[in-house]
Amino acid sequence: MNGIEVSGGRFNFDGPATNIAQQGVLGYTHIFTPALLVDLRAAYTRISNLSLPLNFGQGLDQSYAGFPASMTSFSPFADSLTPFSVGPFGDIGDGAFVPLQDLDSTFQYNGTVSWTKGNHNFKFGASLIRRQARNVQSASAVGAYQFNLVSDNDPTNLLQQQNNQLASTLVGAFNSQSRNFNISPPDYRAWEPSGFAQDSWKVTPKLTLLAGIRYDVFTPFTEAHNNISNYDFLGALANPSTATNSALKIANVNGVNRSAGIGTSFDNVAPRLGFAFSARPSTVVRGGYGLSYFPGNYTSNGDLKNAPFTSVYAPACQSNLAVQIETAQNGGTLPAGQNPACLQAPFGALSAGIPVPSAPTAAQIANLSTIPGLSFVAEATNFRTALIQQFNVQVEQQVGANVFTLGYVGLIGQHLPESINNINQPLPYDPTTNPNGKLRPLDTIFGNGNPANSNLSGVSYLASEGVSNYNGLQASFQRRFTKGLAIDANYTWAKALGDITGFSEQGDQGWSNALPTNIRATEYGNSEDDIQNRFALSLNYEIQYGKEFTGVKKAVLSGWQTNMITVWQSGKPFSIVESGSGADNPDGFGFSNRAVPQNSGGSDRPDTIMDPRLGHKTLSEFFDTAAFAPQPLGTIGNTQRNSLFGPHFRHVDLSLFKNFPVTERVNLQFRVETFNISNTPNFYVNNANSGNQEFGNAAFGTISQNDPNYVPRQYQFALKAQF
Repeated sequence: MNGIEVSGGRFNFDGPATNIAQQGVLGYTHIFTPALLVDLRAAYTRISNLSLPLNFGQGLDQSYAGFPASMTSFSPFADSLTPFSVGPFGDIGDGAFVPLQDLDSTFQYNGTVSWTKGNHNFKFGASLIRRQARNVQSASAVGAYQFNLVSDNDPTNLLQQQNNQLASTLVGAFNSQSRNFNISPPDYRAWEPSGFAQDSWKVTPKLTLLAGIRYDVFTPFTEAHNNISNYDFLGALANPSTATNSALKIANVNGVNRSAGIGTSFDNVAPRLGFAFSARPSTVVRGGYGLSYFPGNYTSNGDLKNAPFTSVYAPACQSNLAVQIETAQNGGTLPAGQNPACLQAPFGALSAGIPVPSAPTAAQIANLSTIPGLSFVAEATNFRTALIQQFNVQVEQQVGANVFTLGYVGLIGQHLPESINNINQPLPYDPTTNPNGKLRPLDTIFGNGNPANSNLSGVSYLASEGVSNYNGLQASFQRRFTKGLAIDANYTWAKALGDITGFSEQGDQGWSNALPTNIRATEYGNSEDDIQNRFALSLNYEIQYGKEFTGVKKAVLSGWQTNMITVWQSGKPFSIVESGSGADNPDGFGFSNRAVPQNSGGSDRPDTIMDPRLGHKTLSEFFDTAAFAPQPLGTIGNTQRNSLFGPHFRHVDLSLFKNFPVTERVNLQFRVETFNISNTPNFYVNNANSGNQEFGNAAFGTISQNDPNYVPRQYQFALKAQF
């Protein structure tokens, strides 16, 4: 039949955050002949997400903190309570990275043609997606203050130290102030055209082949007003003369393309092959291979919010009052290594607030070394579309009501997004024999010959050099509901490796930046989701007792059913990292950052000197802590990322239930359910720089946390009406 389809929807959620989703679909289908069908569709989706800080729009910076109105009046997104950080105490004020407003609109147009010709079933299609996204978010729109003077510290009396810190705060003696504001919120644009063709060919009654090809283009983000820029870090290294000027790629300026110098991949050709073969009526063999592409720049590390469209204020100075206090407590001179007072009067006083954001001048853009507090969010100019190769083969055998399946599944990932916290950091070095090795790659250039004067703090970097692979043996047993019994059992034996980790976990999970220009050399290892063994069983049984009963006896005693779900899986991987403090600290650097003492990207990993696995594991000694030793200064430890696995996870859930008929159409269902019926505890090693995994920490080698998915034994009873 032919017809037009129109649909739409709207969903709202109101609370601390407001999210609104709208969607509309227009479709047209026309059947020319029984063998030829054309389907055309257009869709529109809009998502509006607004997250505001608790004190937004109340003017508390003026009425409560006493700051001048100019500190927040320049933007409605700067009207919240400026946070104060005071020693070990909780922060006062609103958090960072809010307010946040995301307005995303997606327009999608696609068409498909299905055509059956003999024993071939052809399908062709094309699609065009237009993405528009407005992002209003600054790292610190309202600014921030920190109160923690060196002269306040008293390690012999922590109570006195806290009193000193509170006193410094009450009088306004801050030791740092900062603001990071996005002056021009970007309106991102991207296109995603694609097309495909496939043929399902029934070669014989027993053999079917599937062959297809797909082509995708994912354009890099552009900005509606060209308000994005990128920093070509590798280009600056190769040609230092460009580092402080033309290495900054401003969209549509000086011959730079609208995507800030990032190119488009036009070679995303993805073939697909598959087959299904009925060797016997009860035996089927299936297999397939395919490529898939997807964009990898959907992360804040690829947002290209840089100068001249951002304002970063982070002066290396204290308040005037802080300098007076420290000088007085140090016998009339400022303690060595401490920063002087702010010279940009009147901003040396707390009451003056933080300067209003301003864009860098044209002269500063021409010489980036003159911009104070400079940092970049950079993306590789040769950023590639991520590629996944998938392949599998399986054999399915039916025996009566039972079906056995045995298969192999594999995956290879290439050009995966790799988010590096700071690529502008020194290579590993020994500070005792090579003190000049501590220089960051661009320090000398941005310091105009004196690395100590460099104004460039960090360059977060998004590359597409990541790799991964997965190999798994999968076995399953299914029994269709027969004689009251149905079973679904699955077992997987697998291995997952890679040199990347999730965007939200980068710099964690034992992932480090000790060698940021060659991540694969140090970070290739077990993936954070490498569950090597997993067994799951689902069972449903209708108790056969009382089938022959009648009347009340049948209503009460027969028809009971029980369900069981049980899971067992091997432990989750974790990394051995080095603690920043330890009893053995002869070199002054502790155990952390022995490769790169300035390493801000993550902790180093030590050397493994013998097998740390124990035959008998306990919560107080889960692995052999003597198997690790500090690596020599200036070298990277040989311990791989995620080299050990935590405890196994297991649980058994049971339920018992029965339907009691009330009328012909109404039933009452009584249920008894229990979760983790054996009350088996499940533990794990938190792979997020916890003390259990930190070499040099007192808790190293122990287990002190329950698995996040663990629940103690629970019972619940329910009575449901079904009609």
